[in-house]
Amino acid sequence: MDPYKVGENHELIEDKVKRTERGAWYTPRQLVKQLMRMLWDHIDVNEQIFVDPTCGGGAFLLAAADQLVANGVDSADALNRLHGLDIDQGAVEACREALRLWAKENDCYKGSIEAKLEQRIVKGDALKGFPKTWSPSRIYVGNPPFGSPLKSNSSEVADEFRKNRKEVFGPYADRSSLHFANCLENSDDTSTVFMVMPLSVVATKHLERFRGLVEIYNFNALWVADTFLFDASIKTCAVLVGGSASGDGGVRSVALYSGAEVRSEPVSQSSSWSELAADALGVPKVNSVGTSNFEGLVEATAGFRDEYYGLAEVCVENRSTTGSTVRLATTGMLGLLDCSWGEKEARFAKKRFSQPVVPKNVDDAKIQSWIERQLAPKVLVPTQAKVFKPFVDLDSAYVATTPILVVTGGDLLGFVAALFSPVVNLLAFRRNYGAGLSSTAIKLRATDLLKLPQPIEQQLWNQGREMVAELVQGTPNQSDLVDLASLMNRAYRGDKELLDWWVDRAF
Repeated sequence: MDPYKVGENHELIEDKVKRTERGAWYTPRQLVKQLMRMLWDHIDVNEQIFVDPTCGGGAFLLAAADQLVANGVDSADALNRLHGLDIDQGAVEACREALRLWAKENDCYKGSIEAKLEQRIVKGDALKGFPKTWSPSRIYVGNPPFGSPLKSNSSEVADEFRKNRKEVFGPYADRSSLHFANCLENSDDTSTVFMVMPLSVVATKHLERFRGLVEIYNFNALWVADTFLFDASIKTCAVLVGGSASGDGGVRSVALYSGAEVRSEPVSQSSSWSELAADALGVPKVNSVGTSNFEGLVEATAGFRDEYYGLAEVCVENRSTTGSTVRLATTGMLGLLDCSWGEKEARFAKKRFSQPVVPKNVDDAKIQSWIERQLAPKVLVPTQAKVFKPFVDLDSAYVATTPILVVTGGDLLGFVAALFSPVVNLLAFRRNYGAGLSSTAIKLRATDLLKLPQPIEQQLWNQGREMVAELVQGTPNQSDLVDLASLMNRAYRGDKELLDWWVDRAF
């Protein structure tokens, strides 16, 4: 029997609900083999052992064994280097059986192997510690569970690990980052850590300090998937820390890989992980822009869960003629300088509305404050869109719900003009790549909006303001919107390729 089949069969018989709750997904064998070849580009294998802290059916350990043998290591020696833990006894048994079959295939199955498998493939939670008898010189590999505190059953061990490292982890850090940090903590100067993780690790706010921790070590290589490669609908990456350095030294350089084939891409010196991921997938780069941003010119805020549920409790169908209510805007209504309120059915809080409204005055003080802040001229900017789709509400006719960003202040028309620049859209996409539910979407926080650069060419920016002021008085067509984008592209000294990029995404 094929050793890799053992893990695949184990996944098929395991309860899918429980597996989903843990965020545990079997890694396709071809991907594991390609990732192991990538790892070999960056390590010098001497006497290190290979450790998978969440070994599952043993796919990564099997690939490590294959790679060791392919590089001249005796099969018995290769087998002796493989170590793994898993909290699931069924997975432990599957991993042992897979390695047992591998040993038979490679003529190294001996009487002592059973005792060694008992010692080296064990049931346990790596977050509580590794067996003390294992060598500290380790190459950590694997695909740890992706489960987050918001979407999976709570693990007391993971919760305690996260709680004891508040200086590294935000409250919603997923388990894969905990396992990665745990491996770093249990490394010596000969160790390497190489693990598959959700792509969100490159961008999420809750892992900002974790990324800083990794930067302290030798952050050497990054692989980014260009499609869904697991049963779970989650984009993935793999982070490699340790091993031999990339680049010439001095400036941190990261080797990049992409796709199911784990293709080698040009080395990048981009400063942020989001931009490294964008580089890996060939996202165009942005030429230098000005240093002035929108802080002080406008203000940006966003509601959170409390505001969402508070508005959900008071949202009703529009029947008022007294002016005591205000229209509710949802993300699905907003387009380029457009809002479809009242034109088509809207969904909000699992309900359908033709004309959703909320009272201007409510009992909940926090929700009242949120409503009052929006009863002013403003711009509504939805997140999770391929391009910025600002809607101008100069008449204070709308209240936005989460996750729409609300922009107020003096230069609203100038700000909207800037959001139409392909340069600004591409810059925002690169800065926050990996943060969105979709790998093609721009997702920003309110503070990110304010850090977007102002145009370089002031005269063209003034023309952009005037064009926005004219367009919001009517119903702009696609040609009007492209003209505005073209004008603002020139205001940022963008080229035609950038304008084409924006048009392809906008329409």
